[in-house]
Amino acid sequence: MMEGVERSAATVAPERGLSERVDHVPLDRIRSVGSVINDTLDYIRTYGAIMKPTLLRVILPMFLFSQVVWAVYNTRITGMLQSLSNPWGGAPEGFSTGSENFDTLLIIAGVVATFVAFSLAIAAGYAFLRLLEGRDFEAEGPPTLEEFNREYTELRSTVIGTNIGLMLLGGAAFLGYGFLVAIPLLGRLIFLLGLVVIPFFLVRFSLYYPARFIEETSLTGALSRSSDIVRGAWWQTFGLLVAATLLVWVISMIAFIPSFVAAIFSPLGFAAFMVEDSSLGIAVQVLTGLLSGVVSMIGTTTYLFIGVYFCSRREEVEGGSIMAALRTIGPDDPETPNEEQGVAIGA
Repeated sequence: MMEGVERSAATVAPERGLSERVDHVPLDRIRSVGSVINDTLDYIRTYGAIMKPTLLRVILPMFLFSQVVWAVYNTRITGMLQSLSNPWGGAPEGFSTGSENFDTLLIIAGVVATFVAFSLAIAAGYAFLRLLEGRDFEAEGPPTLEEFNREYTELRSTVIGTNIGLMLLGGAAFLGYGFLVAIPLLGRLIFLLGLVVIPFFLVRFSLYYPARFIEETSLTGALSRSSDIVRGAWWQTFGLLVAATLLVWVISMIAFIPSFVAAIFSPLGFAAFMVEDSSLGIAVQVLTGLLSGVVSMIGTTTYLFIGVYFCSRREEVEGGSIMAALRTIGPDDPETPNEEQGVAIGA
C-alpha cells in the first residue's frame, strides 16, 4: 500500500529538492541543478540497460579506435596542422607505420570515427530521453529495448545531419570572427567583445540539442527555442553546464589513474607519454587512447543532463504562462465541481 502511495506521489509532486528522493520523478518536475544531475543518474541506473547493446557494440568501439589514433599520432597530427601554416617546415615527425599514405588514411578514419561516435552517442541519449518524457510508468511500464532501438534508428541520421550543419555553421562563424579580429585596431576591440558575447550565446543556445531532438524543431528553430527556454535562467543554465563538466572531469581523472600508474613504474617515467618511437611509448599511448575512448563516451552523459534540464525548464516556463493565464480568469472554488465552473466561466 505504501509503495503505491510513493509511486503515485511521484506523479503529482510539483517540485523536487535534493532531500526528497522519489522514484520515477517526471522529467518536467525536476527543478534544481543538483536534482537534474541526481535524477538523470537515477534514470540511467534504473533504465539505462536498454542502451547497453548499442553503446558497447557500436559506439564504444568507435570511440576506442578514434582515441587510440589520436593518442598514437598526436605528435604527427600536430606537425601536420603546423605544416598547413608553414609548408616549408619539413615532414611531420612522430609515430609512423612506414607508409605516409596509410598514416594519413588512419588519421582521417580517426577523425570520422570521432564525429560519428559522438553523433551516435547523442542519438542514443536523446532516444532514451524521448522514451522517458511524459511516460506513465504505471500504465506503460519501463521502456523496452525494442522501443529504444526504434527511437534510436529514427534519430541517427537526423543527429548526424544536424552535426554536419552545425560544423559548417561553426566553421563559417569561426572564419568570420578570425577575419574581423585580424583587422588593425578594430580587431582588438572585437576580440575583447567576443570574450563576453561568445560565452553568453554559448549558454543561450546550449539547449539546442534537446530542442532539436526531443521536440523535433527545425535546424534554425531550435536556436530560438533554446534561447526562449534559457531566457531568465542564464546563470542557472551556466551552473548546470559547469557542474556537469566538473563531474565528467572528475570521472576522467579517475579513469586515467591506470595510465599514470603505468607511466610512473615504467623505466622512462612520465617521459613515456612523449616517446612514440619505442614499444613502451606506443604501449602507454595506446593505453591512454583506450582510456580516453571510455572517458569520451562517459562524457556524452552531459547531453543527458542538458536534455533533462530542458524538460524541466520548458515546464517551468510554459507552466508559469498557463498559471498566469488562469489567474486572470479568477481563483477556482474548491467546493464547485469543474463542470459548473466551466459553465460559469463560459457564461
